[in-house]
Amino acid sequence: MQGVFTYLIEKLGVKDVQFEELTTLEVSELQALGTIYGVIFLFKYPTGETRGDTPKDGTYDHEAANSLFFPAQTIQNACGTQAIVSLLLNREEQVEIGKELKEFKEFAGDFPPDVCSH
Repeated sequence: MQGVFTYLIEKLGVKDVQFEELTTLEVSELQALGTIYGVIFLFKYPTGETRGDTPKDGTYDHEAANSLFFPAQTIQNACGTQAIVSLLLNREEQVEIGKELKEFKEFAGDFPPDVCSH
């Protein structure tokens, strides 16, 4: 049975990519998957906390951030979908992302993260 995220990206026009749920990060298990474009970690985030202007530990690397497509998440329970879209848009050179996502990236690519997520 095809996973929901793989189904979603196929409907958006992404070619030859699928998502797998990992139960381990053992090298041999990861190698068995073939080409890996990214790994997405999903954690339950306390809903009472707010995001500040700087991370709790360290600072933001604004120079690196300018080369990445990274929208701020403003809707609860959308973290998986947002992570997938961000991963794909940052791998456009390696993955055929399809017309819909290309147009979205062209339209929203220069927006600051807090604007892009609305």
